[in-house]
Amino acid sequence: MSPEFFGQFLLRRGEIDEAQLRQALDLMEELNPTLGQLAVGEGFASEADCRRVNDEQRNKDLPFGELAMQMGVLNSIELEELLQQQRETRVDLAAALVELGCLPDDRARELHDEWKSEQQLAQPPAVELPAALHGSPTAERVVALLPRLFRRVVDLPVKLGTGEALPGETDRVLVASIQAVGTRPLRVTLMVDRPFGERLARGLLGMQLEALASELALEAVGEFLNVMLGNVVGNLASEGVELRLEAPVYGVLPEAGWTFPVVTEADGSAELVLEILRPPVAS
Repeated sequence: MSPEFFGQFLLRRGEIDEAQLRQALDLMEELNPTLGQLAVGEGFASEADCRRVNDEQRNKDLPFGELAMQMGVLNSIELEELLQQQRETRVDLAAALVELGCLPDDRARELHDEWKSEQQLAQPPAVELPAALHGSPTAERVVALLPRLFRRVVDLPVKLGTGEALPGETDRVLVASIQAVGTRPLRVTLMVDRPFGERLARGLLGMQLEALASELALEAVGEFLNVMLGNVVGNLASEGVELRLEAPVYGVLPEAGWTFPVVTEADGSAELVLEILRPPVAS
């Protein structure tokens, strides 16, 4: 069984429909402020301070709170107070569905327990790389970083499924790839459908969906790859692994490699494709 979010589990079981799931997710967004929003509300930081921290998260693989402390925006006492507020007031999907009258409380909790049990069997603690990608530090870092970066930079929780050999066809309409050149060169491709691209553009570029063109959604896919691989290159450079990133290539489907499903709650679907390339032959 593939990894899935609780909302997908409920849809698969026929307990709710897509409209109810969207309503519940919107309610959660309304009732669960981010750490930055709480910091502004408590007077610990300004909106400009929080934007600086969010922008810096594109370059550093750190949670908002830890990075805010490093940048002098929050101190340890303020951060602990904000984290405590989040823990005490957070509304999960089960509670949101109960609040909206979509499920009774006992049924929601029963289903949540069933989902957790399934997920413990469906996904190991870390994504296992196929044998063909073993020994590629770039591939290892990409699969580890991608879910964290989607959450921190785009505010989009995702889960990464098991890698499989790339099939011959795909229904993804927005495709971008970047080559990391160096030891064991790697091509990293992100293929997404239109809803995923729109959500990515809204989170990454700050675009309103009603004003969003296909070109901007595609640009967001490439920009996310740039941000992710920029982090990977920086991390590996500190370990003595030198890599160089080529410019993004758009609209070209990969012909080989390993594909990892990128699973979201209700924001479309995507695939990450990793392909080991042959090193250039010395002339």
